[in-house]
Amino acid sequence: MDASSLSPDLQRVYGEHFYKRAAMLRDRLRDELTCIYRLDDYDIFFVQSVRVGLVILNHLFHRQEVMLRLAPQHHYPPIARLFTGGGQCPPPPGELNIITHVHPGTGAVCSLKGCGGKGMVDASHSFATLRHAELVRDSEIFIAPLHKHASLTPGLAIVALRASSHSRLLRSELRLFEEATASSHPLEEALETLARPEWQPFNVAQVCASALTLPAGYGLDPVSADGLPFCCIKMPVPDEGLLRRAKADSISYFPDVGTLRLSCWARGDGTIPVDTTPEVSRRLTQLLEV
Repeated sequence: MDASSLSPDLQRVYGEHFYKRAAMLRDRLRDELTCIYRLDDYDIFFVQSVRVGLVILNHLFHRQEVMLRLAPQHHYPPIARLFTGGGQCPPPPGELNIITHVHPGTGAVCSLKGCGGKGMVDASHSFATLRHAELVRDSEIFIAPLHKHASLTPGLAIVALRASSHSRLLRSELRLFEEATASSHPLEEALETLARPEWQPFNVAQVCASALTLPAGYGLDPVSADGLPFCCIKMPVPDEGLLRRAKADSISYFPDVGTLRLSCWARGDGTIPVDTTPEVSRRLTQLLEV
């Protein structure tokens, strides 16, 4: 796009090189993320969010006669709703499963080994965590936000395609859709965050759900895998007072699976985990024993 794409008033505000500057910022951020998160084997594309990225990928794969389907596992409801139902048209001959690597409401971890080119990974809760190496090693295509565990900026996500596994046509079409991320604010914010000396790229918190000290008498059942930066606790339906206290402590409730999720945060370079199990035990006790 050139300057004439903007009205004269906006040209005076943003200058003549608005789109060119956004493209330069994307390239800078792409290079930084590739280096920091060890994505040399991948081509990186920017989209506004995970859901927008999945809709774009669904469209592009459908053009190649490949249908995206939800793998037979629990998925985050806003993602699942994108791919439930369907029209009356016959399905295309090929299909690609959408795999939720780490479920945000149950803490269930889906192994990526052996999925090869058969899965598109929702890496919202594994990218930039202690599961990152597994993600990069075993997936062919994944999508992840930059506002969660990377803690870089809201309003931006990445689609990562292993360069040797997908066509030039798909990559060129993704590059066209990437131009929709023309706002410079999230790109600049991400680059500014990367430049801060105190910033660390990974959330290295880990919770050992099996070692939690749980308040007695509440019917609590930890269901998440060990080693995640959060813990999911299955419990009877909470009352409104408990839900208000949970929200005040940034504890999420997932009614579709009946769990509370307590998230933990500790920045690091990805090599040394920080055990936050005692913190989760303390927060649970404070939440319930009022």
